[in-house]
Amino acid sequence: MLAERYELVEAVGRGGMGEVWRATDRELGRTVAVKVLPPELTRHEEFRVRFRREARTVASLNHRNVAVLHDVGEDTTDGGTTPFLVMEFIEGRTLTDALTEGPFTVERALSVGRDIADALAHSHGQGLIHRDIKPSNVMLTSGGDIKVLDFGIAKVVAETTTRLTATGMTVGTPAYLSPEQLTGRSVDGRSDQYSTGCLLYELLTGRPPFVGDSPFAVMHQHISQEPLVPSRLRPQIPAGVDALVLRTLAKDREERLGSAAELREALAETLAALGAPVTAPTRQPAASAPVTPTAPPAPTVPPARTAADPPAGPGHTALAQQETRTAPAPPRPSGPPPGERPGPAASDGTPSPARRFSVGAGRLVALLGLVASGVVTLGYQDLYDDSLEPLIGVWAATAVLGLAVFRWFPLTSTCLWWGAGALAVASVTAGGMDRGADYSSGYGSLYYYDSYSSEYYSASYDGIDRVEIFAAPLLALAVLCLVRALRPRDPSPLAAACALTLGGTGVGWLAFDDEGQTGVFSVAWGLTAIAAALLEVRARRTATPRPRRRLRFVTADQRTT
Repeated sequence: MLAERYELVEAVGRGGMGEVWRATDRELGRTVAVKVLPPELTRHEEFRVRFRREARTVASLNHRNVAVLHDVGEDTTDGGTTPFLVMEFIEGRTLTDALTEGPFTVERALSVGRDIADALAHSHGQGLIHRDIKPSNVMLTSGGDIKVLDFGIAKVVAETTTRLTATGMTVGTPAYLSPEQLTGRSVDGRSDQYSTGCLLYELLTGRPPFVGDSPFAVMHQHISQEPLVPSRLRPQIPAGVDALVLRTLAKDREERLGSAAELREALAETLAALGAPVTAPTRQPAASAPVTPTAPPAPTVPPARTAADPPAGPGHTALAQQETRTAPAPPRPSGPPPGERPGPAASDGTPSPARRFSVGAGRLVALLGLVASGVVTLGYQDLYDDSLEPLIGVWAATAVLGLAVFRWFPLTSTCLWWGAGALAVASVTAGGMDRGADYSSGYGSLYYYDSYSSEYYSASYDGIDRVEIFAAPLLALAVLCLVRALRPRDPSPLAAACALTLGGTGVGWLAFDDEGQTGVFSVAWGLTAIAAALLEVRARRTATPRPRRRLRFVTADQRTT
């Protein structure tokens, strides 16, 4: 019996933050869950004061995905002080238990992640960061809903330990801790987003993003290594889901989504894109007309207990008279679509092209252009022997220049290499003939073959081939591809290659003369390459520098749960 009110019936769970009991509230006659905190955490008066204060903030949360905190108190029987929490009793099982049966379906995993993000968006709006999102702190109810547990405890443990021992303390389970928690930096809502990303990764693949032989090995991977793409472990995971999960796991929090609310909306949109039925999270009614905030509101912290407060002990609990209030839901963000590939970002969330093409796809497109332009240039010589030296010289120059900047500016290299081949295409007149010509066997025009007379005839009665009109759609497509290729938020080397190839073909079909066609395309090609180079230079200058990270080793008096 605790505080002469809560009768402990049976233990239902145990962890580093305490032991959970199914209990009966003797005054109200209802079943509740009582979490008894371990003595090593509660022997200090400062911890108990901070704990009661934080509990008042947690009790103010009112959300369908947050476990309700009914009461907090201290039992002083048997000569000791035992702080405890009283929460709603949830019929169900933790995600840890559910994962023993294997990974979730993609749709169910995204649905669970969306509900967790919805709960975090609500708590962050109250200024409360969880700091310890993990499978054992999330319950699957018997009705299929999600309940997030243990808000506020990790913060009190970390702050009190730092205050009393003058050393930092890493609180949480290593498999789900963010890099900033491991390196002792300040924590905000994006740390919860990282932990949620770790949890979502495990729901999708059956294992956390980082595993190792020891907690230190796992911590080091969180700080210095990139996770495997989830679809590498489970091929049926769509690319859009891969991208969203990896963005939540960015080492630099500036590269993650801006808030838990953005994560919630991105998960909901991804679910909709997969064709799964999406039930929008229930928004909580506000106590007053909501006002769109410019920043998350700071938590309202009640004053510490004073001598005038009723003493804690048998029959007295700190939240018996506390009123539960509901905060307005945070405003709907306008974040990037969930299908966008994760990448380094500037402070406004813009992915950095300088880092985007450090992976294979963009560079493969560029290298293919180097080979293709060489083949086209040499093939052009078979038709026009007198044009070998200029085109070979251009190709050689672009090959050398492109290789010189390939490591840092892959989009620019793509434009240089594909443009060299397109220049040869543009110099070939595929359109009109001289007026009055009946037929010709030369290159550069369209003809038809008359099998009866065994002769070639021009494609029009007056000796002029009417193919110039075909250049219009090609050039229009080239412009569209070029706009897509040079989009600052998401540049595309594939679109650049298409733009230059279509542009070269279209200019050739304009058929005004060889030198004019070559000159027009050269100007357009040069401007495109310069624009690509400026785009990549700007991206490298504005990209958020990667901070130096150090692994903070946990000493013997530090605990992780």
